[in-house]
Amino acid sequence: AIVLIGGGIGTYTYVTSRRAKAHLEAEQLLANVDHDLQASDAKRLELAPDAKQRLADAAFALLAPGETVFLDSSSTAYFLARRIAAGGIALRVLTNSGQAMQVLMACEDPQVQLYAIGGMERRLTGSFVGPTSVRAVRDHFADRFFLSVTGVARGRILTDADSLEAAVKCAMLEQARESVLLVD
Repeated sequence: AIVLIGGGIGTYTYVTSRRAKAHLEAEQLLANVDHDLQASDAKRLELAPDAKQRLADAAFALLAPGETVFLDSSSTAYFLARRIAAGGIALRVLTNSGQAMQVLMACEDPQVQLYAIGGMERRLTGSFVGPTSVRAVRDHFADRFFLSVTGVARGRILTDADSLEAAVKCAMLEQARESVLLVD
């Protein structure tokens, strides 16, 4: 089950095919779509920073000391990484986000442990993807997974613009006890 901040709890399906996503858009079945699918990391961080910070604060409130969490490479998860780096709670954080890694490496709180998920660099977003990333994720289990997606379609279908990024997110979904969808 995925907890949807600002919404209910339910089971969601991941759609990674651009063709499937285009069909859903054409049929007006998508409930939320980021039409700037290929935005650079810098641009994504500039979009709605106040909303992303509020989501990060709400997500942080869900955490308990000693938990292990996955953070995806979304800009909203980056804001959560910044909140985690501010300290105050013992956590193990696994992420494939280069920017989240930088923030957490600079964290001075010794209670925060970073586990970097490597792989092939996806320069557009500064994330690490591919089979190496998926294998690394599958070597771990997490209490929670915080993610964002490109869109949410009727029927609880999650969509992503990049199939390699989606594969990492799917692996994290499989390895997490609970997943939290951050929707801004």
